[in-house]
Amino acid sequence: MEKDNKLPIHKLFLKYFLPQLLSFFVISFYVVIDAAFVKKYVGVDALAGVNLAFPIMQFIIGISLMVGIGTSTVIGIELGKGDIKEASRVYSMMIFVSAILSVLFMPLLNLISQVMYANSNVGPEVIEQARVYSNILILTTPIWVVSQYFLSVARAIGKPMAASIVIITGNILNIIFDYILLDKFNMGVEGAVIATGSSAAFVLIIGIFIVGNKRIKFTKFKLEAKRVWGILYNGFSDLVAECSYGLTQLIFLYSVSIYAGKDGVVALGLINYLSNFLVLTIYGMAVSVQPIISYNHGANNAQKINEVKNFVLKWSTVIGTIFFVIMNVFIYDFVKLFGIVKVNIIELAINAARLYAPLLILVGYNSVYISYYTAIEDARTSAIFSILKGLIFVIIGIIILPGFLGLDGVWLTFLFSEVVTAVCIYFVNLTKKARLIVKNS
Repeated sequence: MEKDNKLPIHKLFLKYFLPQLLSFFVISFYVVIDAAFVKKYVGVDALAGVNLAFPIMQFIIGISLMVGIGTSTVIGIELGKGDIKEASRVYSMMIFVSAILSVLFMPLLNLISQVMYANSNVGPEVIEQARVYSNILILTTPIWVVSQYFLSVARAIGKPMAASIVIITGNILNIIFDYILLDKFNMGVEGAVIATGSSAAFVLIIGIFIVGNKRIKFTKFKLEAKRVWGILYNGFSDLVAECSYGLTQLIFLYSVSIYAGKDGVVALGLINYLSNFLVLTIYGMAVSVQPIISYNHGANNAQKINEVKNFVLKWSTVIGTIFFVIMNVFIYDFVKLFGIVKVNIIELAINAARLYAPLLILVGYNSVYISYYTAIEDARTSAIFSILKGLIFVIIGIIILPGFLGLDGVWLTFLFSEVVTAVCIYFVNLTKKARLIVKNS
């Protein structure tokens, strides 16, 4: 990282962003292909079931990010200070913590899935497909959490491209496994989730080997509860962001099913698949600079931090505006990829996309600042913004907007949340700058 930090801003950003973008692109592409396989070989009910189980995956990703980003942020800061011994100790201790934590979360995930399906209005066939998918997915939680831990650490120590290559390879294997298990062995939804778990296992095995190097390595450690709590707390905003998204998806699934039944659930899934690719690209810009900001925070290089932050703020807004246009223009072509012929589903998806798309312009601003506060270990501010954006404002929106606008109000809820969050972040930043000026005067 020390050598990388001397690069010009645009080159430093591209070195960390392009691998992140590539891996996110492949993940998004895999999700679309996975859904297409399910639709083709198992049917619309199975696709609706996978969509219904989608929040469980978000919860698992949230746990992974809490451990991975929390640890990688601390490791980046320690490397910025030049304390390689402490960085190695933290790395070693959190391997153990990530494994134990993932197992402890499994019963909670199972409980959430049971409550979720008991309150769904989509029919017994769809619920059964969702139940099968999530039951197997929950069993793979430790594989997901530990594998993502190693990949986060790999980026923190300056190996972003190696981490992305592993992700890309794992997801290509996932697509191959999908084809074999669904087409050749006719395993249905079980085949799709087994393919996902198998690819995650591959990522875990390879991830172990790409992290170890001369700078950071596994060493003896003493489990320190206070230190562990600090690391997890620092990654808490990422857990909140993903779990809030999962919770709001449950609310959305329930709300959409009331207004549009199973067709609405399918349409919501289609919007999720497309928006995940677009939003993940912008989110990847924010996440990719976290190791850079953490390193410079440890080295007390405020000028570099501001240069990086301002650069990514500008370009995330530009990319978001381009994606806004893409989502409006190409939504119909995207829906056709799934072989959807029912006119009601197509119309629901197109209308939803056009109401959802404007948030792409704002999501970069919000994501960059949430990631920035995590990177400088201001976990409280980061977590507050994550909770507001991902849960509180969404709940407020879903309570108020549908009452006036019906189903359109449901689709507009995420835009409402992004707009109000951006306003809050803007005024909080003004307040923090004012306090800093007073302190230094």
